[in-house]
Amino acid sequence: YYLDDDGRSYFYTATDVIVANAVLSLKEEQKRRFHPYICGFNPTDRNAVDHVKRMLEWYPGLWEGIGEILLRHDDLSALMEGEQARADHIALDPVYDLAREQDFPVLLHTNIGSVRNKEPIYLPELENALKKHPGTRFIWAHAGIGRRINVPALVNVCDRLLSTYDNLWIDLTSHLYEEYLVIDGKLSQDWVNLIEKYPDRFMIGSDVVGHFDAGYEDHITRNYILLDALKGETVEKVAKKNFISILPLRVRKK
Repeated sequence: YYLDDDGRSYFYTATDVIVANAVLSLKEEQKRRFHPYICGFNPTDRNAVDHVKRMLEWYPGLWEGIGEILLRHDDLSALMEGEQARADHIALDPVYDLAREQDFPVLLHTNIGSVRNKEPIYLPELENALKKHPGTRFIWAHAGIGRRINVPALVNVCDRLLSTYDNLWIDLTSHLYEEYLVIDGKLSQDWVNLIEKYPDRFMIGSDVVGHFDAGYEDHITRNYILLDALKGETVEKVAKKNFISILPLRVRKK
């Protein structure tokens, strides 16, 4: 894991090959449960789009999205070599364009603030991408919240973004869940109200890294406290339908 020591981190291109071979090795009924995304590229590399195209060529019909693209990411950003990745980097423009052409959603991890600054200082980077690529569907991982990121106005920020950009969806996992949605076992009514206001734009997940036995069940079932507080129709959307709805049309037709 990248926090095991203070060694430099890098983008591992072979991760997509490993995922592809693992999914393709499954029986057909198991394979249908997975929705593999392409993520093994450096988002500051002007040749990043060529890697995505290569994966599409090597594994035709397998991929269903792009991401999680790691951009501003708390401690990980400090451990990366080279230029700081950001949502509006010029290297990502052709990736976003290709995603639109392929009918792919794009999952972005881009922190909204820094450890010391409680203002959403990096929000313009995300908005630049949303405005420049209105035909590309974006999932914003954890609403831009990472370790020790504290933005008190986050609910209002998300409200404005969702009302402004119809190509944005929000993932409710990781530190967003732990530090904003549910605090000491108590659910935030402000977040419940926001989800009910935009019932088609949120989705649950696990954010479990590495292996399914690394706490996957606990991370998924903890969402029950949130789902139990939502209206019946909203529950089904947040738990399943919203994620399915932004997958490529060829997948949704299955």
